[in-house]
Amino acid sequence: MLSLFSKLLIRFILIALIIITVLGFSTIYFFENFYFEKREEEIKEQSLAMADYLTQALTEKNWQEVSLWLEVVAETQKGQAWVLDERGFLLMSHPPFPEEKRPQIYFTHLEQMLTGETISQRVGSPYFERPMLLVGLPLFSSQEIKGGLLVFTSVAGINSTIRQVGNLMLYSSILAILLAFLFAYLWARTLSSPLRRISDVAMELSEGSYGKLLPADKKSSKEIDSLTKTINQLSLKLEDTVNELVNERNKLKYILSSMQEGVLAVNKDKDVILTNNSLLNITNLENKNIVGEKLARSGLDEDIQQQFLKTIETGSPWETELTINNRVIILHCTPLYGRKDNVLGAVGLFQDISERWRFEQLQKDFVTNVSHELKTPLSSIRGAAEVLIEGVLKNPKEKENYLNIILEESNRLTELTNGILNLAEYDSRTPELRFETVEAGELIENVSFIFQKSIKDGDKRLETKTPKEEILFKANKLKIKQVLLNLLDNANKFSPDNSQIIIGANRENSKIRFWVKDEGPGISKEEQHNIWERFYKIDKSRAWKNKGTGLGLAIVKQIVEQHGGQVFMESETGQGSTFGFLLDSQ
Repeated sequence: MLSLFSKLLIRFILIALIIITVLGFSTIYFFENFYFEKREEEIKEQSLAMADYLTQALTEKNWQEVSLWLEVVAETQKGQAWVLDERGFLLMSHPPFPEEKRPQIYFTHLEQMLTGETISQRVGSPYFERPMLLVGLPLFSSQEIKGGLLVFTSVAGINSTIRQVGNLMLYSSILAILLAFLFAYLWARTLSSPLRRISDVAMELSEGSYGKLLPADKKSSKEIDSLTKTINQLSLKLEDTVNELVNERNKLKYILSSMQEGVLAVNKDKDVILTNNSLLNITNLENKNIVGEKLARSGLDEDIQQQFLKTIETGSPWETELTINNRVIILHCTPLYGRKDNVLGAVGLFQDISERWRFEQLQKDFVTNVSHELKTPLSSIRGAAEVLIEGVLKNPKEKENYLNIILEESNRLTELTNGILNLAEYDSRTPELRFETVEAGELIENVSFIFQKSIKDGDKRLETKTPKEEILFKANKLKIKQVLLNLLDNANKFSPDNSQIIIGANRENSKIRFWVKDEGPGISKEEQHNIWERFYKIDKSRAWKNKGTGLGLAIVKQIVEQHGGQVFMESETGQGSTFGFLLDSQ
């Protein structure tokens, strides 16, 4: 495709060529007519003066005088002179006609001369070797046509003059074309250069390079200058508009990416047009980009697809509770409307309430467990008290047993109450712990010595694994000792007879790791998530047999988190369990 510069240059040169060509041919045609008409007038003026004498000689049939006057006319005009009779036959000529017979002469318009008109024309008949100018004069005698005088003169001189004029016009035309080309080149460049710059800026704008400005050109025309200012204003306006759109898009992107709720938008053609990271996380599609995919091929749960299809078809909002990948989700699906209230699609908000649902369940379990934990000892105390009050027991030994039951259950209630109060205290963040430097090996030895006394002889074996190096850390020694004792007590309750319990500590990078390992029944994967919750018990049917309150591990977690640490557990069903925690070491 030709550029604007090439188009302007070619068109201007074509116009110049047409004008110069027309002007040149018109000039040549004008000069040719001018010279021929001038020569015809000269011949007519000079020949008319001798035509009367020739007519008189012809009337008198004085052929010698006729020949003399023909010679005079021919010499005067530097050509030939012929005389014809009234029928158009050649009577005499100078120089003499080569044929013996008198032929009948025919030229165009010859009949007009024989009727009394003067004629003139350019002829190239077989009578001559080169073109000639013919002027025909009628010869009158007593108002009667006696014949005609034909004067022939060569047009070589005129043609030579015309050729010179033509050559001059040719050279002038070539010079004019060169000048026109130069002028056209400069004019086209002057006009196309700013337009090319404008085109380049417009191309950059179309490619997204906004804010480009054209330099002002004082030499450009008013229209180009106005167009330049308009393009500059458009570029700045586009830059501002695009920046605003980008900012709004980024705001929307940041809002969507920071939302905990999942967002999904679908158009009326069932194409996914918008998602956020939370949605992909909720639906386990983290490594898949579903934007642009058809809803049916997006990999989303069938219930989700049906909810969106129903919203688009009915144009009504819907809300439902779904279980997706073991998560409880509330889906709010709302139609998207256009300007004419036509449904353009639907947008859904996915709210993961799994934690809330779990805490609600734990709250219910908490109330149930507290009620159960209080009911059992209270029932025992009440039953023992009623037996004693009724006085059915006469044996002092039996009375003592019932009193021991009351005392044991009272201590059980006291322990339960203290555990709940401790948890409430930790929840309120009111206790201020005093930290001191503690040596890990010494702490393990101290805790093992204390716990060893609570293990019945031959019941279980306690093994201690102290670190080989000295490991110091900042902590509240009494609280950490309580944590370790709770873990040991928990291991003791769930370990079978003649089993081994191991307590130890070791360094892990910048952390210190405390752990207690037992040979108990282990904990299934399903129950490990809730093991640190309050009143949660693995085997609820044997909860009272184990004499546990279900608060020990919850208290452990609270104390460790107050120290800036974190708890952990490792367990498999039938292979025992390991409970522990990590703290920062010095």
